[in-house]
Amino acid sequence: MSKGIKEKLIELIKKMPENSTYEDIQYEIHFLQKLEKAEKQLEQEKTIPHEIVMKKIREKIKRKND
Repeated sequence: MSKGIKEKLIELIKKMPENSTYEDIQYEIHFLQKLEKAEKQLEQEKTIPHEIVMKKIREKIKRKND
């Protein structure tokens, strides 16, 4: 069974240095949220492969330079 949010946050905060600020904690929580969102997107195959993204960027740059 996966850990609940509260348990994850307690674990996260316990691992942080004693002199952590509210901003440090907020940053770590935000980072954790983004990681979890990305993991869900990968599981649901809602991501775009790197090669396709790079191809689109190259095409856009080429059009801009033409």
